Amino acid sequence: MIVQNWDGESFPPAGCECEIYWNEKWMKCVVIAHRDEQVIFRAEKHREWAGHKNNYKFRPIRSPEYIARDKAIRAFEEAVDNCIDRSKVLEFIYDTIAEGKIPGIKLDGAE
Repeated sequence: MIVQNWDGESFPPAGCECEIYWNEKWMKCVVIAHRDEQVIFRAEKHREWAGHKNNYKFRPIRSPEYIARDKAIRAFEEAVDNCIDRSKVLEFIYDTIAEGKIPGIKLDGAE
């Protein structure tokens, strides 16, 4: 039985399809079982694994809208990091959007 409605609070219940941070990346997984300190899970395209709960991070599966928002925020962070003159950050962000470098955000040209 797959549990779809986990809110991200506490530990995901057995049967929960969620995302796990494993091998230095986020991937989908199913939590098979867990007890006081151990968890058994199956990450996508892998066999079952077990380990200490503290070795893994879990989160609910993100919606396409959330993923697009996250990509845009990372693009903003990169744009700000590349801006040498911090007093011009807002101008730089506007120009970055105008140049189409922030996924999912466009200027409509209206003033």
